Amino acid sequence: MKDSYSKNGEDLFIYEQIFSKRTKPGIYVDLGAGDGFNNNNTLAFEKMGWNGIIQEEPGDLFEELKNNRYSNGNKITDIPVGTSKGILSDILTATNTQQIDLFSIQNKVSIANILEQMDWKVPVGVWILTFNKTEDSKDRARKLLKNNGYTFYTQFHGSEIWLGSDLENYNGETRIEDGNKEVPAKTTALRVLLLFALTELILNIRKQ
Repeated sequence: MKDSYSKNGEDLFIYEQIFSKRTKPGIYVDLGAGDGFNNNNTLAFEKMGWNGIIQEEPGDLFEELKNNRYSNGNKITDIPVGTSKGILSDILTATNTQQIDLFSIQNKVSIANILEQMDWKVPVGVWILTFNKTEDSKDRARKLLKNNGYTFYTQFHGSEIWLGSDLENYNGETRIEDGNKEVPAKTTALRVLLLFALTELILNIRKQ
């Protein structure tokens, strides 16, 4: 990794500490991605061949995000994740996301609300969570991660890093330890898939 785009070098730190020996590109989920360029935790990985789901709320930042990151197999959405209109497990089902190497969440009112919608059958290699300073549900988010087999790694500047398994060598049996809970996927994946398809169609028309 040559360049860092994270606010405090989180991307470079994670690469050097965890992913430096990885031989193949991975998959990321980036919630609260902003414009996809400034203070972003996944752009440096995209430049190394990774791709995944990138989300930002509707507005000017989302318009910039589409211009900056609509490439390389990314799925870009403004679905409000963590609400009844944007259930995380539905999004993962609709995009056929079966494992996630790097899951970044920042610029969100409640990370705990998002994690409560997670399909814990989908393994995650590394979580990087940047809590809102006013968020009062940090302990609830941490408990969800612990109860589903994830281990706190370190506090890096304003972000918490949690570890799962080395997914490049994942055998499908377990992530970290016994006791992982299974949370049933929601049933509205078709609606989410249609929203993705509509966004993709609009972006393709604009590119013509």
